[in-house]
Amino acid sequence: MNNSLRLLSALLILLVSFSLQLFLRESIGNTPDFLLGALLTLSFFMGVGEFFFLLGSTVAMIFWQPNLTLEISMWVIVALLIFYLRRFFPWHPILGSALVPLGGVFLFYAGIGSTLFVGHIMAIVQDATLTAVYGIIVFQVFHFVYKPFAH
Repeated sequence: MNNSLRLLSALLILLVSFSLQLFLRESIGNTPDFLLGALLTLSFFMGVGEFFFLLGSTVAMIFWQPNLTLEISMWVIVALLIFYLRRFFPWHPILGSALVPLGGVFLFYAGIGSTLFVGHIMAIVQDATLTAVYGIIVFQVFHFVYKPFAH
Protein backbone atom coordinates (compact mmCIF):
# COMPACT_ATOMS: atom_id res chain seq x y z
CA MET A 1 0.00 0.00 0.00
CA ASN A 2 2.78 2.41 0.95
CA ASN A 3 4.60 1.80 -2.37
CA SER A 4 1.42 2.41 -4.36
CA LEU A 5 0.74 5.62 -2.47
CA ARG A 6 4.34 6.74 -2.98
CA LEU A 7 4.09 6.06 -6.72
CA LEU A 8 0.76 7.91 -7.00
CA SER A 9 2.19 10.84 -5.05
CA ALA A 10 5.20 10.94 -7.38
CA LEU A 11 2.96 10.81 -10.43
CA LEU A 12 0.91 13.70 -9.02
CA ILE A 13 4.09 15.73 -8.50
CA LEU A 14 5.10 15.02 -12.10
CA LEU A 15 1.71 16.15 -13.38
CA VAL A 16 1.92 19.36 -11.35
CA SER A 17 5.47 19.89 -12.65
CA PHE A 18 4.33 19.41 -16.23
CA SER A 19 1.39 21.80 -15.76
CA LEU A 20 3.64 24.42 -14.17
CA GLN A 21 6.13 24.05 -17.01
CA LEU A 22 3.39 24.56 -19.61
CA PHE A 23 1.98 27.54 -17.71
CA LEU A 24 5.38 29.24 -17.58
CA ARG A 25 5.92 28.63 -21.29
CA GLU A 26 2.63 30.33 -22.09
CA SER A 27 2.91 33.17 -19.58
CA ILE A 28 6.57 34.25 -19.66
CA GLY A 29 7.96 32.38 -22.65
CA ASN A 30 10.64 30.66 -20.60
CA THR A 31 10.40 26.95 -19.99
CA PRO A 32 12.37 25.65 -17.03
CA ASP A 33 12.68 21.87 -17.12
CA PHE A 34 10.57 21.27 -14.03
CA LEU A 35 9.47 17.85 -15.24
CA LEU A 36 13.07 16.67 -15.68
CA GLY A 37 14.05 18.21 -12.34
CA ALA A 38 11.17 16.51 -10.53
CA LEU A 39 11.89 13.16 -12.19
CA LEU A 40 15.58 13.30 -11.26
CA THR A 41 14.80 14.38 -7.70
CA LEU A 42 12.19 11.64 -7.29
CA SER A 43 14.84 9.09 -8.27
CA PHE A 44 16.12 9.39 -4.68
CA PHE A 45 12.81 7.93 -3.46
CA MET A 46 12.02 5.27 -6.07
CA GLY A 47 12.96 1.68 -6.73
CA VAL A 48 13.83 0.44 -10.21
CA GLY A 49 10.31 -0.52 -11.32
CA GLU A 50 8.77 2.66 -9.99
CA PHE A 51 11.42 4.80 -11.62
CA PHE A 52 10.94 3.14 -15.01
CA PHE A 53 7.20 3.76 -14.75
CA LEU A 54 7.77 7.43 -13.91
CA LEU A 55 10.34 7.75 -16.70
CA GLY A 56 7.87 6.32 -19.21
CA SER A 57 5.17 8.63 -17.90
CA THR A 58 7.33 11.73 -18.31
CA VAL A 59 8.36 10.71 -21.81
CA ALA A 60 4.68 10.31 -22.70
CA MET A 61 3.86 13.71 -21.18
CA ILE A 62 6.55 15.82 -22.75
CA PHE A 63 7.41 13.97 -25.97
CA TRP A 64 4.14 12.79 -27.43
CA GLN A 65 5.57 12.06 -30.88
CA PRO A 66 5.55 8.40 -31.87
CA ASN A 67 9.06 8.50 -33.32
CA LEU A 68 12.37 8.38 -31.49
CA THR A 69 14.09 11.77 -31.48
CA LEU A 70 17.38 13.03 -30.12
CA GLU A 71 15.54 14.84 -27.32
CA ILE A 72 13.73 11.69 -26.20
CA SER A 73 16.96 9.72 -26.31
CA MET A 74 18.82 12.33 -24.24
CA TRP A 75 15.93 12.59 -21.75
CA VAL A 76 16.04 8.83 -21.16
CA ILE A 77 19.85 8.63 -21.08
CA VAL A 78 20.18 11.48 -18.57
CA ALA A 79 17.44 10.05 -16.34
CA LEU A 80 18.89 6.53 -16.38
CA LEU A 81 22.42 7.81 -15.80
CA ILE A 82 21.35 9.85 -12.79
CA PHE A 83 19.23 6.98 -11.44
CA TYR A 84 22.21 4.64 -11.65
CA LEU A 85 24.77 7.09 -10.27
CA ARG A 86 22.63 8.31 -7.36
CA ARG A 87 23.87 5.52 -5.11
CA PHE A 88 27.46 6.69 -5.54
CA PHE A 89 26.79 10.30 -4.56
CA PRO A 90 28.82 11.08 -1.43
CA TRP A 91 26.50 13.82 -0.20
CA HIS A 92 23.15 13.96 1.53
CA PRO A 93 20.12 13.60 -0.79
CA ILE A 94 18.98 17.18 -0.09
CA LEU A 95 22.16 18.47 -1.73
CA GLY A 96 21.67 15.94 -4.49
CA SER A 97 18.17 17.30 -5.08
CA ALA A 98 19.81 20.56 -6.17
CA LEU A 99 22.90 19.22 -7.92
CA VAL A 100 21.20 16.39 -9.81
CA PRO A 101 18.63 18.57 -11.66
CA LEU A 102 21.30 21.20 -12.26
CA GLY A 103 23.66 18.67 -13.81
CA GLY A 104 20.83 16.89 -15.58
CA VAL A 105 19.77 20.05 -17.43
CA PHE A 106 23.35 20.75 -18.51
CA LEU A 107 23.81 17.14 -19.67
CA PHE A 108 20.54 17.25 -21.57
CA TYR A 109 21.39 20.42 -23.47
CA ALA A 110 25.01 19.40 -24.06
CA GLY A 111 23.81 16.09 -25.48
CA ILE A 112 21.33 17.71 -27.84
CA GLY A 113 24.00 19.81 -29.49
CA SER A 114 27.01 21.91 -28.63
CA THR A 115 25.87 24.82 -30.83
CA LEU A 116 22.63 25.08 -28.85
CA PHE A 117 24.60 24.82 -25.62
CA VAL A 118 27.17 27.50 -26.49
CA GLY A 119 24.75 29.82 -28.29
CA HIS A 120 22.26 30.01 -25.45
CA ILE A 121 24.41 29.50 -22.37
CA MET A 122 22.72 32.20 -20.25
CA ALA A 123 19.25 30.81 -20.94
CA ILE A 124 20.49 27.32 -20.06
CA VAL A 125 22.08 28.59 -16.82
CA GLN A 126 18.79 30.27 -15.90
CA ASP A 127 16.87 27.09 -16.78
CA ALA A 128 19.25 24.92 -14.76
CA THR A 129 19.11 27.24 -11.75
CA LEU A 130 15.30 27.36 -11.70
CA THR A 131 15.18 23.59 -12.16
CA ALA A 132 17.60 23.07 -9.26
CA VAL A 133 15.49 25.28 -6.97
CA TYR A 134 12.41 23.36 -8.05
CA GLY A 135 14.25 20.08 -7.35
CA ILE A 136 14.87 21.21 -3.77
CA ILE A 137 11.18 22.07 -3.36
CA VAL A 138 10.11 18.67 -4.73
CA PHE A 139 12.58 16.95 -2.41
CA GLN A 140 11.29 18.80 0.64
CA VAL A 141 7.64 18.09 -0.21
CA PHE A 142 8.29 14.42 -0.87
CA HIS A 143 10.72 13.99 2.04
CA PHE A 144 8.06 15.32 4.41
CA VAL A 145 6.14 12.06 3.89
CA TYR A 146 8.65 9.55 2.50
CA LYS A 147 12.26 8.73 3.20
CA PRO A 148 14.84 8.45 0.42
CA PHE A 149 15.12 4.95 -1.03
CA ALA A 150 17.85 2.78 0.47
CA HIS A 151 20.46 2.13 -2.19
